[in-house]
Amino acid sequence: MADRDVLQAFGEGEPPKREEGPLGLYFSTLFVAVVLALSPLLILLAALSVAAPPPAILSWVAALVAAGVLSALALLLLIWIWLKAERLGQVVAVVLVVAWVAAMAYFLNAGREMAVVLTLLTCVVLGVVLFFGGLYSVSGFLLPSGGPDSLRRPVFKFLLDWIQRLNYPCYVVTDEPREEDKIVRRIPGNPFTKFAGGPGFIISDCDHAVVVSDGVEFKGVQGPGVTCTTFADRPLRTIDLRPQLRTHTVQALTQDGIRVRVLFFAPFQIDPAGRRPQLGQPLPYRRSAAFKAVHAQKMEHFGERGKDAEKRGWDELPVLIGRRIMQEILSQYRFDELYDPYSSEDALPRVRIAAEFLERLGAELKPIGIHLVGGGISNLEPVDPEVLEQRVRSWQADWTRQVMLKQARSQTERLRRVEQARAEAQTELILAVGERLAELDRTGAQVSPERIVSQFLEILEQLALQPALRRYIPRDTARDVRRLRAPFEEP
Repeated sequence: MADRDVLQAFGEGEPPKREEGPLGLYFSTLFVAVVLALSPLLILLAALSVAAPPPAILSWVAALVAAGVLSALALLLLIWIWLKAERLGQVVAVVLVVAWVAAMAYFLNAGREMAVVLTLLTCVVLGVVLFFGGLYSVSGFLLPSGGPDSLRRPVFKFLLDWIQRLNYPCYVVTDEPREEDKIVRRIPGNPFTKFAGGPGFIISDCDHAVVVSDGVEFKGVQGPGVTCTTFADRPLRTIDLRPQLRTHTVQALTQDGIRVRVLFFAPFQIDPAGRRPQLGQPLPYRRSAAFKAVHAQKMEHFGERGKDAEKRGWDELPVLIGRRIMQEILSQYRFDELYDPYSSEDALPRVRIAAEFLERLGAELKPIGIHLVGGGISNLEPVDPEVLEQRVRSWQADWTRQVMLKQARSQTERLRRVEQARAEAQTELILAVGERLAELDRTGAQVSPERIVSQFLEILEQLALQPALRRYIPRDTARDVRRLRAPFEEP
């Protein structure tokens, strides 16, 4: 099981999927390289032995080279089979050991002790050098890093620890939706071992950082990329560096005691310090901001007398803080003010509430390392739909009352102006008649009743044609007066 974990952590178990992982590809290539490099030497030695009996020293060299080549090829073949199929690798290992013991017994029975010693030493030395040398070479390519030499020594030490089962554990950060599923232990180990020569590893993508702690001391936020761990280090949680979006429906009481609800949404991320993402680079973030965000996490108590508690992560803080801010803002408004389109303010109530909410939320998130990207709110609605119907009926009654009051005031004003115009017309009529009579009296002429009536009707006709009085009297008044005055006019 441990071997499969190693394969998954170092290339074969993760996408992009290939037929062979780095270890299998390395040993396959090395197998072919050894054959191609040593086969010309073996062919040369075989040709010399056929042409003439080789000297004793040449025979010994040929035997040692052949033994070394065979042992190296057997070792590479064994490791390659072991990586492909663990059970089959165990069977092949047993077969090779039995064959090696049988060969050694044959040489001993033949009385060739020196040949046995030289063959044994050659097989062991060449096999060990080839195995550890190749393992050190391939260690620089097993982890995603800045180059093959950046993590070569730590990975090599880890592989040595893993062979001895003294290694620290290795973790991989996945992109699972739930936080508890994101950190996966790919290679088991003991984080408290004191005999490990190399580090453990935490591997994360370019959009995730990891919070590391040894249980006593907080080691900070590490990553993205490869993070080396030491004694007792463990990943506590991940930090997604991508912009996050959270929505929440808030219920609050207005100033007049009516419960309303509104949905707000808030996109945010760990403060990137004004930097923008670049190709080939991990997502930028400020480590001090991530440290503040992690330390701002809180325990939320609920239930009877707060006996139950739940830990709230840094990415839930905008919802917790935003809920409190929205409740405080709505408590300053009456219900009717939330739907007042004729307010004296420049903006509508919903626009003012959204602007105040985002301003206050951004100001409270900034000190804890969270950058608010944007946000907004939905329509404001009462929790009980019956409240809205009651308010509509109340608004209807109020508007009806206001309309009736305006109609009454308009009618009163109209009557006042009619009476005022009538009084002014009477005054002008009396004054005009008095002036005409005075003129007739000054001439000394005999004034007949018909002349007085004619003058009166003439004055009345002139008053009826004035624009200020025409709106308050019937339209045909002037024509009727002219028709009445016609019989009294002199021929």
